[in-house]
Amino acid sequence: MSYPENIPIERKHWIGEMANGEWVSALPPGIRSDPAEFRRRAEEIRMRMEKFVTTSCSPEELHYFADRWNWDNGIDALQKVIRNPSCDFSTVQLIFWRASPDAYQECASRDEIESNHALEMWDFIHEILERVEAGSYDEGTIPYNPSKDAYVPEPGRGEWEIPEVLRRPTR
Repeated sequence: MSYPENIPIERKHWIGEMANGEWVSALPPGIRSDPAEFRRRAEEIRMRMEKFVTTSCSPEELHYFADRWNWDNGIDALQKVIRNPSCDFSTVQLIFWRASPDAYQECASRDEIESNHALEMWDFIHEILERVEAGSYDEGTIPYNPSKDAYVPEPGRGEWEIPEVLRRPTR
């Protein structure tokens, strides 16, 4: 995704490294062999990331962060993104579809989920659905087309429905 062009390249680099974990490769070689210093640096980055996702006032930067997110790092940071008042609806769509909601549509309720990871994802997907249905987001201003980024199942598939508004491209 080339969007957004209005974020300076240095800022994009910083946001991207936080989102995908590449900051590790930028550490001086000696730090990687010093567990205490590595943990200190990792905690420093985690705190900077936490501050960024909770306080950023830039919908474009939050979108860029979500687009670059390494899902192997869990969903805590993304939960904070969707709860950030500056989060654009397009970013919510991007996060929703990359969470693979179709994988959970065969379960009618939370009680049918067996693993802790799947339960965490179920709750996350359903938090997004609840927030969308409650009108927590304004219309998306950042271009995003779900069907060009993820698998978008046909309506009527599964035990619960994905709202049409999440299926439609923005802008």
